[in-house]
Amino acid sequence: MIRFAEKKDIPYIKELWDIAFGEEPDFNKYFFDNFFKYEDTLLYIEERPVAMLQMMPYTLKGIGAVTYIYGADRINQVVADLCAWEKQTGRNTLHLHATGSRGVKLFEDLEKEKGFAPGENLIVTEYINNMPQLLAAADLVIARSGALTLAELEAVGRASVLIPSPNVAENHQYYNALELQKAGAAVVIEEKNLTGEGLVKTVEELLNTPGKLAEMGANAKTLGNPHSLDLITEKLMELMKN
Repeated sequence: MIRFAEKKDIPYIKELWDIAFGEEPDFNKYFFDNFFKYEDTLLYIEERPVAMLQMMPYTLKGIGAVTYIYGADRINQVVADLCAWEKQTGRNTLHLHATGSRGVKLFEDLEKEKGFAPGENLIVTEYINNMPQLLAAADLVIARSGALTLAELEAVGRASVLIPSPNVAENHQYYNALELQKAGAAVVIEEKNLTGEGLVKTVEELLNTPGKLAEMGANAKTLGNPHSLDLITEKLMELMKN
């Protein structure tokens, strides 16, 4: 049976979300507290919910160049090295970094330790509430490689450095990220190989290669299907009628 979600389904929905996306716990709580809607969630039921479809609407608007980065603890640590490098080399970039709730104090300490601070070229925030707008404006995205993240990168066509979460079922974030790398749309760095020096080197090479980010973004867009939600919903509605 297929039906829209109800309040009693929340424990199962959260379980499915964790299995599918493997995001950080604080981000999951933030999502369900602020964005989740029953009317945007279709469930497939076999005694209990076993699959779901999220139908969240997005409106994209450009606001200028920005680099968006989403961070877990390990990512916060290496991004601090990137921020310090940007300051030391005087990079003309606008860098937006979201620490997550657990990373606020950690990143403040890293700012003092490594000698950089938020300012004209660096914005540090706990969460990003207007992701569609900022993603549309970004030149380069550094992020985990959950399914929704990859779908958004492909939809808007953005270059990315992907750091798959190792704490997900069957390492699916890594294998999904590899598809973007194979298409020339992303650079994949496994967390076990992640260092501040390595991230700086990767970003520096991308920024110093004329046209590289635009090329990667164009490659990402070839992977997306902007009509996928309509196609999936159409099939689900057919199943519900039958």
